[in-house]
Amino acid sequence: MILGIVISAITAMLTFLLREQIALLYTGNPEVIAIASSLLLACIYQATDSIQVTCASILCEMKITKPTFFITFIAYWPVGFGLGYVLGLTDYIVPAMGVHGFWIGIIFGLTLSALLLSIFLRRELVRMSAYI
Repeated sequence: MILGIVISAITAMLTFLLREQIALLYTGNPEVIAIASSLLLACIYQATDSIQVTCASILCEMKITKPTFFITFIAYWPVGFGLGYVLGLTDYIVPAMGVHGFWIGIIFGLTLSALLLSIFLRRELVRMSAYI
């Protein structure tokens, strides 16, 4: 878990620092580069994504898949994409943010998934240690 967090933090930092150079690899259009650079700020999701994937993988290896399915399904679809839709395309909470709103929703969903899977994994490990 620590290795995943360290690698994702390095990747996020490099993506953040080199966001304009990364966009330049794909286009020379200054408008597209500006939009792509602003979207690459979403690299902050990498740490929470690393945590949730690691926890889900550990739970899968422990043959605990049903709670993982429900946690990730709810965190991704109703929460992540639902919030993304509300922030991106409506004026319910803030003025419509477009694609940035969708990224915020996805980041929120991944963070919720990481938090819930971490709590569930910890609970299962504590429960299993009681049998040892």
